[in-house]
Amino acid sequence: MSIKSAHGVFPDKLAVSFSAENSPDLELRKYLEGLGFYRTRSPKDDYGCPGGGLVTFWCRSRYHNVQISGSALRYIISTADIDRLVAIIASAPHKITQLDLARDSDLDSVAQVAEVLQDVFDRGVRLYDV
Repeated sequence: MSIKSAHGVFPDKLAVSFSAENSPDLELRKYLEGLGFYRTRSPKDDYGCPGGGLVTFWCRSRYHNVQISGSALRYIISTADIDRLVAIIASAPHKITQLDLARDSDLDSVAQVAEVLQDVFDRGVRLYDV
């Protein structure tokens, strides 16, 4: 899978929630460890990324949530193993609870937003439901 954008947009954070009964928590942890991620000394349930960034697991009695920082996402993409991450997430019922996208640009922010929105409207993409 290739994550590229004509406008240089890149993923900056991903958060996914699962029910506690159907969580692929252990498989996600093994996947991360296979890519060189390591448990941090933080009191939280965090995994540090060799390329910088963090993956945080929130395991509660009713739900599990995993949050992947932008730096960790870019590292996973650079390993060409993003398909495996998507497959693990898709293996269980889930909700994407947060997806942040970013763009580095030297354009004025108003012009930049107008350009991206025009592209979205030209493609017929809906940003939200009314």
